[in-house]
Amino acid sequence: MLKPNKLDITSEQVSLLVSSESKSQKQIESLNESSWSIDKEDTVQVAPGVRHSHQLLRNGKFQQSIHILQVDSHNQYITPIVFSSKGKVEFLETVGNMQKELIKVGKNIIAGVNGDFFSWLGVPTGLQICNGEIFTSPSTIKVLLAIMANGQPLLKDQVKMNATISFECGYKMPIESINRTRYLKHTDHAFLYNDRFGSSTRTPEGVVEIVIKVPDERIFPNKQMTGEVESINQSANTQIEKGKLVLSVSGAGAEWVQEQLQIGERITIDISLEQGLNEARHVISGNSTLGYVLLKDGMISPKILDQEIPLNHDRHPRTMIAVKQGRLYIFVVDGRQPGHSNGITLAEGAFYLQNLGMEAAINIDGGGSTTCYIRQPGDELPTIVNRPSDGFERAVGNGLFFQSIAPISTLNTLIIKPDSPILVLAGSKVQIEVKGQDRFLNAVTVRPTKIICSIEGNIGYMEGNNTFKAGTRASCGKLNVRSGDVTQQCSIQVIEEIARFEIHPTTIVVEPNGEIEFDIHAFDHEDRKVWISPDQLDWSIHGGIGSVSERGVLQASQTVKQGKIIAKYKELETEIQVSVGKAPVILADFDTLQGLTVYGEKAVANSVTLTLAPRPEPVRFGTFSGKLTYDFTNISGAAKAVIQLLDSNDQKGLEVEGEPYRFGLWVYGDSNNHWLRIGISDANGESRSLSLTEPGGLNWTGWKYVYADIADNTAFPITVRYLFITETNDANKNAGTLYFDRLRAEYVKIDEDLEGPVFSHPIPSPNQIVKDDHPIVRLTLKDNESGVEPSSIQVWINGKVVEHTFDSATGVVSAQIASSSQKRSYQVVVEAADRSGNPMVPKASWRFERVPLQNLNES
Repeated sequence: MLKPNKLDITSEQVSLLVSSESKSQKQIESLNESSWSIDKEDTVQVAPGVRHSHQLLRNGKFQQSIHILQVDSHNQYITPIVFSSKGKVEFLETVGNMQKELIKVGKNIIAGVNGDFFSWLGVPTGLQICNGEIFTSPSTIKVLLAIMANGQPLLKDQVKMNATISFECGYKMPIESINRTRYLKHTDHAFLYNDRFGSSTRTPEGVVEIVIKVPDERIFPNKQMTGEVESINQSANTQIEKGKLVLSVSGAGAEWVQEQLQIGERITIDISLEQGLNEARHVISGNSTLGYVLLKDGMISPKILDQEIPLNHDRHPRTMIAVKQGRLYIFVVDGRQPGHSNGITLAEGAFYLQNLGMEAAINIDGGGSTTCYIRQPGDELPTIVNRPSDGFERAVGNGLFFQSIAPISTLNTLIIKPDSPILVLAGSKVQIEVKGQDRFLNAVTVRPTKIICSIEGNIGYMEGNNTFKAGTRASCGKLNVRSGDVTQQCSIQVIEEIARFEIHPTTIVVEPNGEIEFDIHAFDHEDRKVWISPDQLDWSIHGGIGSVSERGVLQASQTVKQGKIIAKYKELETEIQVSVGKAPVILADFDTLQGLTVYGEKAVANSVTLTLAPRPEPVRFGTFSGKLTYDFTNISGAAKAVIQLLDSNDQKGLEVEGEPYRFGLWVYGDSNNHWLRIGISDANGESRSLSLTEPGGLNWTGWKYVYADIADNTAFPITVRYLFITETNDANKNAGTLYFDRLRAEYVKIDEDLEGPVFSHPIPSPNQIVKDDHPIVRLTLKDNESGVEPSSIQVWINGKVVEHTFDSATGVVSAQIASSSQKRSYQVVVEAADRSGNPMVPKASWRFERVPLQNLNES
């Protein structure tokens, strides 16, 4: 691995790719974002031919956490696996659970990352090949990684898949796609299916589907398939059986089939891939809006430098694949987490990879999908090493995994955890774990009874074989570990002072009489991690919320309370907010439509629909949001679009456990000014509707948290029957789309940040005429909870992103407009979010006009 102190990206490099006529120097600098300095880098050998590095990068504005997997795919002991859950392109699943599926069937998985973009039905959007077999393919693939039979990794773009079916009479029909979701818009196409797609074709009406009996239903490129027509069905959603294919045809092809094709007729199918990929053993793609070429022949793609494309300004988690000197590199960049990792733009990713000497690189699915599992030294199974931006793993369409087929042998190396050197605060304890590896880096069990530990230096002593107790004075020494003839040594430094400490979580909701164990991290003045025991802190409890043990475990009170815990070490202290009560219960997470149905009243027929919306459509949490469409136009009366909640038996109404005090919901509004409500019934069967907004209150665009209080005299338990929007004003009958996420019941008031920043004092004032050659645009942002996140701020003037400054002390955002001799109107839009990810709703938007001083002088 290249290990420079700085990743220098110069404006000269950018100038080779961006014409000075089309990009200003400031624009180039905004793409560059200055040099990234490596704060820290750790590298370990995972298996023969596989290395994992973790870099922490920083510049003046952002910090990044990047995991790098370097793979020698030619190595005899390493085998790549492209995998979809259950071996079909029918299910979404997390990388971790797909890994478990592979391990269950005997695969020695050492690493895994997320793969292609995907649809909510579970189908990856591009080409997927596993052991030479095509699982799914469109006609054109934007970008892909192919691993050839000899282990050579290749990155390709704009690859064509050519497929035809030939009939005995000589008629040939092109096949558009293999194992892909068919939509109504596919009016003159042929789709080929085998059981890799699932149990049926899941196609809409308006097609003719041919069942073809074949000797082997698996689909391989450059290998002709032969078969016999078994049945011709003038219906959709045909069952797919083993040993059979289904051809779904619409348009002119369907007419020919109905008129000419006979049962029993022989057919042949030919499928090939361009750019020499017929011999590929494994392929995974990036085949959506963000499936970009980042580098080709070492040069950055001009498309990702085009600032007229809004997506090029977005800063997100990324999963990128690159090649260099015949080796494969996978880069996993965390994002959307200020204080940990902000994420990168496509251009920043390309510059970073170019500086590392990568020859070619592509961007595959990122955002909340970005996930990386690595087997740590001495571990038998891989564990997740990055922090997915949703706070948990997102279910995805497929993944890229690597297995070791190296033989397992005897103990060769001892691994001591924590890693050497260990810094520990005087008087604290550190749990010591000893693991083993063989010469091929496979895990080898080390029995605790066979471990012998000894201490060098006056640093403390061992309590058994698994706990080190530090002395009371600063000193340095070593821990020696032996198992049989194998030895290992670890350096230990005892220190008497720390610079800061953190406790996680900082906000707690715990049920009465429940327990929560705190995670404590301390750091010295060089920001190195220092091990500290909970018993070294002074804990004070406020609000009667419970007690904290010497092990750092909160034992909550038996009654509902709110309060805080203050932990102190000498002059340092930190606070934890605690609510004793029931945590919120998710009633509908909108990651699935199970338990939800929709209908409309006084609405255009079939206009009220509920579907799962994947990113880049608005998604607040998880993989999907619920997308509700409606059309009330030209219909008089009280219009409604209703989402009906069902229980586990599909009966109307979902009973809510306990006694919540309110319901809450994230809503991406459409500014159509309707009324959002939730319908409930209580234990006495009395029905009522609670307002999540005021009448006409759906007046915003973007994500906003809304809630409805439950009356104190409500008879519990209550049942949620439906969520609905309504409009009674015939003058406001329109059509629109809303997105919903996480409908939940809340039981106690939580110190939770649910509102984004607000803006004030826009300068120039709305509709003001400014007499200035160089007007400065300003406004003030304020967030009283977590604070404004500087990296979230974007300033748009007349549809283009411009450079800005932000004063975190005053909250003032400023941007200067370039000089012009012409009178002009300006539309200003400012977007921002807080450090909890809540967007500013509404975003700042106003107009003003400028009259240059030169024009005034002439007049």
